[in-house]
Amino acid sequence: MGGLISLWESFLSTRSEKTREAYNDGLSMFLKANGYDSPERAISELKKKKAADEAIAAFILFMKEKRMAPSSMALYLSAVKNFLTLYDIPFNAVKIKAMRPRKKFIRELRPLPKEDLVKVLPFLRPVKKLFIWFLFATGCRAGEAAQLRIKDLHLNLDPPRAEVVNEKSSGKRVVFIPGDLAAELKRWVEGKRPEDFVFHSERGPEHPLDINHARAAFQSVLRRILYMKRDPSNRGWQYGLHSLRKTFKTLMQNSGMDGLMIEVLLGHSTGLDRHYYLPSLEELAREWKKHERVLRLDTLAYNEEVQKRMREIYGELERMRGALEIYVDIVKQIKTQFPQLYPLLRDAERKMRKFLEKDERAF
Repeated sequence: MGGLISLWESFLSTRSEKTREAYNDGLSMFLKANGYDSPERAISELKKKKAADEAIAAFILFMKEKRMAPSSMALYLSAVKNFLTLYDIPFNAVKIKAMRPRKKFIRELRPLPKEDLVKVLPFLRPVKKLFIWFLFATGCRAGEAAQLRIKDLHLNLDPPRAEVVNEKSSGKRVVFIPGDLAAELKRWVEGKRPEDFVFHSERGPEHPLDINHARAAFQSVLRRILYMKRDPSNRGWQYGLHSLRKTFKTLMQNSGMDGLMIEVLLGHSTGLDRHYYLPSLEELAREWKKHERVLRLDTLAYNEEVQKRMREIYGELERMRGALEIYVDIVKQIKTQFPQLYPLLRDAERKMRKFLEKDERAF
């Protein structure tokens, strides 16, 4: 390239070899997308039009049709924008930004290791503990478990099981319950009515557990016990309620359970290629019993590390409550000397109490 293009070449000389190659590739695609046979022709035509917005729009459409990744499109657009700027060809940066596809941030929920779940459960209140445990042990979706009523449990069968309504298809399916959890559920539902919810709110067994409250409690404990971090997308946390469903699938796969049977237990669509055959309930039960051991938690004892961390957290809460009481005494003394400040200080006290109560309820 010579003549007018020497400016472009001078600009590229200030960039790394990898960037030079990428920018030249981007410019070549820009020319091709708009039917220009040379950079000089593009400069001449665009200067006549006094704007490059239409040419850039055609370039973006060209890259979309080639199904380029948003990051690649951004790199090539950067090359074209630098090219246009060098030759004083105007373009509307706001329009370009609006047209450019955004990078999709995909949350990456991880399966929660079984040994970590054992550390978390002691910190949860009984109903939330059983709810989280049930999600892990059955692979149910949170919404499916929250709607479960006592009449849907069949804990005396071999193996124990529950009938859940599939959130995706609205049909019913059976999930099996490991023996250790079944024993806990028997104690939990004793004396309750068949129509009562298994996992209920504090208002009573007639009201289902609020999934958001269970999620908040679960993640609060995870952050305290496991020092959980944000996921790579920074849109959420490493672990969530859906992590338990992933854990179930991972454990059963690693244990060697038939893939189709795992999909049936999870309530997934099995696909047209396998539609002609689905395992019977008896076949599912026999296969599940071979792998029940990987879903049981009674083989993992709560260790001293967990007990120590529990004591630390409850100690922190007690120290916070003690500090609040000292603050209240100070406020009472200030009340007579500075009455105009009293309403503000009382409001601060109420906010601190509310915060502390919320922190305690998280368990």
